[in-house]
Amino acid sequence: LAAAMMVAVTLAMVRTSESFMTGTMPKSRALPWEQRALAVSAWSRRGGMTLPRVQHRQLAALMMAQGSERESRGEGRDVIIIVPGFLMDCRDFEPMARHFREDGWPAAVVPMKWWEWIPCLGGRSARPVLERIDYTVRRALEWDKSGEFVLPPYSYTPADLLLDFFTNPGGMLQVGGSSSPDDFPPVEPRGRDFSRGSPAPQSASKVILVAHSAAGWISRIFLSVRQYGGRAYAGSRFVRTLITLGTPHGDSEGIAFENVKWANREGAPDGVRCVAVGGTGTLGASNDFTRNAYTFCGFPEEEVVELDGDGVTPLHSSLSFEGSEKIVLEDTTHAPSYPAAIAPELHRELKEGKRWYGSQGRVDTIIRALEQRVE
Repeated sequence: LAAAMMVAVTLAMVRTSESFMTGTMPKSRALPWEQRALAVSAWSRRGGMTLPRVQHRQLAALMMAQGSERESRGEGRDVIIIVPGFLMDCRDFEPMARHFREDGWPAAVVPMKWWEWIPCLGGRSARPVLERIDYTVRRALEWDKSGEFVLPPYSYTPADLLLDFFTNPGGMLQVGGSSSPDDFPPVEPRGRDFSRGSPAPQSASKVILVAHSAAGWISRIFLSVRQYGGRAYAGSRFVRTLITLGTPHGDSEGIAFENVKWANREGAPDGVRCVAVGGTGTLGASNDFTRNAYTFCGFPEEEVVELDGDGVTPLHSSLSFEGSEKIVLEDTTHAPSYPAAIAPELHRELKEGKRWYGSQGRVDTIIRALEQRVE
């Protein structure tokens, strides 16, 4: 796996040198997080992938309209930070952030590209993603809530990606000596501008994390005060509410779920409201992709056919977050996009108008839950 990925990355870097110079990137193609093997295949489809120099200028400023009714409604509200799911791109979640902003909630997306997930493939340490969550949360807390919410770009190069891929601990190859999060050595993820455990910003405000799919259990690790790969993020100091969307919280066998098991050693932390959101409308018997995804989440094949869920995560797993409130969204699919070659049925349903967690009506349900507690 390592050799194949190295070859693919190298070829992609050679083929896309112009993109590195210009910072351009085609529309991302997101995959549900459970399909690790399929993700590697999709990653190298059509001869490679584009890895631009990351500056994230398109998300550098989140404008809040001065003097508007929406701005006045947003005064005093916590900033909502959306964390993209595994192998998904920040741009896939910008429409969702816009829905929140239109209702008066300051909102931004953790500005990471889909390929920044590559070092985490195969059940390896989630620290590269945790650093990006920490970066975005700290910038939100530094905002004085006047004028623009400016999210400065962080720098992450193709060279950083390669170094992260070969040194990020854990996984099937047991990089660093073990596949257990308890034994991950303290390897710092590459990239400039991350906090590296610097003092926390002084702020009376807190943030709301809305985390999709695998980002849900990664956000739970962010909240924890326990050491994970050499750092305790203790994000519960900064977070008022964590909302997980279609996150596989249930334990399962296999290397990929070692991190989930680590997170499940504790429930919702004191002082943080946690809400687990799951979708229904797709039975395990609906299609091969869904049947394999539900099986991967730890359910016997003979039971999977009757399981309901969002097409990627069974409802039972989405709600298996101890100490959390539960919200069920009926007739809701998992992701904002599916590759037609891998999940044709889910792709077709989405094209025909089926809603996912970030669709307008679904976001409205999340907003109502937030406002009920705010009021």
